[in-house]
Amino acid sequence: MGLGKLAIFADPTGAVFGIWEPGTFPGAGVVNESGAVGWNELETRDPEAAKVFYGAVLGWAAVELDMGEMGTYVEWQVDGDRIGGMADISGRVPDEVPAHWLTYFGAEDADGQAEKVKQGGGSVGFGPMDIPVGRFAVVQDPWGAVFAIMQPSEETRCGRHHAETHSGRRRAGVEDTNALAALALGDEALAGLARRLDGLRDPRREVDRDDLATGFE
Repeated sequence: MGLGKLAIFADPTGAVFGIWEPGTFPGAGVVNESGAVGWNELETRDPEAAKVFYGAVLGWAAVELDMGEMGTYVEWQVDGDRIGGMADISGRVPDEVPAHWLTYFGAEDADGQAEKVKQGGGSVGFGPMDIPVGRFAVVQDPWGAVFAIMQPSEETRCGRHHAETHSGRRRAGVEDTNALAALALGDEALAGLARRLDGLRDPRREVDRDDLATGFE
């Protein structure tokens, strides 16, 4: 079919993520809207190791933001554009919860969406609560998959509209999807990235990345 090529990896902190080399299918066509992916966030207990890893492998810059009582939050950026975030979950979630990427979906009404999750047989693990960029909740579907819903604040909506208007485009692929779990790599071969990942292997980890990596065309 020539859709593209996919590989799945685990970073040194244990979070699993995917990369995508586009063929005829470039990636998500709708993002940053209600019901669509709007943000992705790495939840880890070793943010310093994650900064080194994603900086070396994907060229991301880690920008620290002071969130007051909530501590320090990290924004992942590429050429000054926000593409995702990172939070230190040490002491905030049960120890048995591994490092992971949390996907946020846009919502017009976070509270109403959380109620729909419960009505559909899912559960609400956290929130809804207000943060500077909007109102969000972390939920779980009936089959155990965890994700977040985010109702952007008016300030966030206005800022996004301003950025899109003045950039003259709504960018497709990884740039517009704020670091989707499946990362579009353009023309970079997956094999080259796999070699870089292998070079950053942490000998303390028991996960065999050869067992986690796979691909299809």
